[in-house]
Amino acid sequence: MLQESEEKLAGIIGAVTDHMFMIDEQLNIIWANEVARDLFGRDLIGKKCYAVAHGRDKICEQCFAKKCFEDGKSHDSEKIIIGADGNEITFWCTASVAAWSDDDHPKSVVEVCRNITPRKQAEEKLQKVYRELENKNKEMSKLSKKLLYLQERDRQQLGHHQRSDPSPPPGQ
Repeated sequence: MLQESEEKLAGIIGAVTDHMFMIDEQLNIIWANEVARDLFGRDLIGKKCYAVAHGRDKICEQCFAKKCFEDGKSHDSEKIIIGADGNEITFWCTASVAAWSDDDHPKSVVEVCRNITPRKQAEEKLQKVYRELENKNKEMSKLSKKLLYLQERDRQQLGHHQRSDPSPPPGQ
């Protein structure tokens, strides 16, 4: 039964398309799934999460894994992570307690990160199109106001000429 349970768990973890780290209280990676190994390199165990994911030599200012260790709650945020190839990738990451110590303090935290780069790029394109449409709309509004002004001016000028013309209409 234990082997069957382990096989199920391995199957579940293997099917996850997000990268996952398990981190200890010193922010060392103690486990990583295949997606994380493919993204950051094979030799992750024992390395600091901030060095692997952000290329930093010290803890991130807004480290939500550290917050998770401090308060035992889940934390999430958008992060830009640098892959092994040096490219920036935007992720939505969640850190949650994976194991508790005997004295009810978090012993390890699991961080799960989903690549949202394509969605962010699509959002940026939509924002650009929206801004362009907004600018076109403003231009059209200005042109419309100018057209109305010119039409009104022409009407007034025509009306003024018709009233001030003393000659009778042709044919009279």
